Amino acid sequence: MGSFKILALEYLYFPVLATTAIISMSWFLHTGQHVELASFVISLSVLLVTMLFERLHPLNPKWNLSQGDLAPDFTSILLVAVLLEGILKKVGPLIALYAFLALNLPQGYRLIPDSMPLWAETIVVLLIVEFAKYWFHRLSHEHPRWWPLHSVHHSVKRMHLLNGFRIHPLYHLCTFLLGVVPCYLIGASEEALILNGVLLAIGGSIQHCNIKLRYGWLNYIFNTNELHRWHHSKRIDEANHNYGAVLIIYDVIFGTRYYRPDDSPAELGIHKEDRYPMNNYWKQLLIPFRWKSQMMD
Repeated sequence: MGSFKILALEYLYFPVLATTAIISMSWFLHTGQHVELASFVISLSVLLVTMLFERLHPLNPKWNLSQGDLAPDFTSILLVAVLLEGILKKVGPLIALYAFLALNLPQGYRLIPDSMPLWAETIVVLLIVEFAKYWFHRLSHEHPRWWPLHSVHHSVKRMHLLNGFRIHPLYHLCTFLLGVVPCYLIGASEEALILNGVLLAIGGSIQHCNIKLRYGWLNYIFNTNELHRWHHSKRIDEANHNYGAVLIIYDVIFGTRYYRPDDSPAELGIHKEDRYPMNNYWKQLLIPFRWKSQMMD
């Protein structure tokens, strides 16, 4: 592949992928045809295309080699991204309804105007969810009480798409309650929440992907893999940055954005790895409850 084609791929991959996925999902929402199935297929397609390009144009070829970590990655995908997320989509509106009644809000209460276009509502939803995720993520790094719960996500030694889904179920539940439930409470439409889910799939695939990509000014809007790999550095002074789930704008606003172009961390992972069940997801689920006995001196 010629140098121009490679450069075009590196700059255009993310914009083309994201635009195609969003336009496709918007069309299905507009026509009302097979919306839930379309959301699943589009999100899955984003992931599969990304996995393909990880093989065709890797940032680090060594990161494409298994390190005994595929079992915990797939286990987390099934438990969190499929099972738990499916449950939360069903019970989320019920949780919001309970909160609505507990707060004694008037019937017909809705902060989002009916006249607001779907694209604008989706941006509002994204900003709310991102704000909650940014601060909970940052708290999980900067407060010792919450780090054990989040440490599961950092128990990786390489960056590739699949380990972007290695999350403790309780951590995922917390981000849902803090970010998505408030969107229900302000009257966010199901369409806006579905589009937010597609955006999260795009962001998740891009953040962890082992593809050599360039983003230019988009690195000031989205938390790309150029930025996010520094978040997984074993060095705390590098890792405690770039907290955004999809966007990087709150990191820019609150001074936690970190970027060194054309470079990568010397080593990924966490401290005291010899005591941590790095490739055993079931033991990782118990880590928050065994942290003092297992990880503390």
